[in-house]
This record gives sequence, C-alpha cells and structure tokens, in this order.
Amino acid sequence: MIPEVHAASPGTPEFAGRAKVFGELIDHHATEEETTMFKMARTLFNVQERAQLDEDYEAWKNSPAAQAAMAGEKAKAAVKGAVKRITQ
Repeated sequence: MIPEVHAASPGTPEFAGRAKVFGELIDHHATEEETTMFKMARTLFNVQERAQLDEDYEAWKNSPAAQAAMAGEKAKAAVKGAVKRITQ
C-alpha cells in the first residue's frame, strides 16, 4: 500500500483515496492487536511470564535495534497524521 500512496501525486483525489485506505488499514491493524492479540497474551501467559516480558521489553528499548525500530514507527505515525489531515 505504501508504494501506491507514494506513486500518487499529493493533492490529487487519487492520492487522497489511497492515503485514506492506508490510514484505515493502519487503524484496523492497531484495533486488531489491541482486542485480539492482547487478550490472547493474557490467556497464554501467566502473571509472572507477562512481568518477564515487560522487563525484557524495557531492556530491549535501550538497544540500538530498538532505537532504529522506534525511529521507523515515529515515521509511520507522522505519515498517519498526514493522511488524516489530508483525508479529513
């Protein structure tokens, strides 16, 4: 979907349509994770395992790999914000 958005010229109806679909896909993905995946994790992992996952995640956040991943996520968030502004 991202290449399709990039292929369209900003300010055109084609771009707005593609950007809107892209935003909807992002929203759907986030909602699915929040409702399905988190619920599943609470079922699959006990309290101690979830606490360990939290600790491991906190340690990972300080790694170079995490810094690169977070930079990518910030860029995605910026795109999502731009898409919402364009399509509203």
